[in-house]
Amino acid sequence: YANKASKPQIAYKEKWTKREISQYRGQTPDTPILIGLKGKVFDVSAGRGFYGAGASYNVFAGRDASRLLAKQEFDDG
Repeated sequence: YANKASKPQIAYKEKWTKREISQYRGQTPDTPILIGLKGKVFDVSAGRGFYGAGASYNVFAGRDASRLLAKQEFDDG
């Protein structure tokens, strides 16, 4: 894919701080979107339509969403 080369790269990390992951909320079309679940971090940038700014599940972006998903809280919890 030609577009794949322009995708921003995210360095692999064993552990992320809340501050680090919070920088990846997909505020702009070029910003990656990360979600933390039970100690693991996932790049959900391909689902920007769901997790990007203004989208239905944006509340999960850039944070550990484990508790929000477990309690099925779809607001800022």
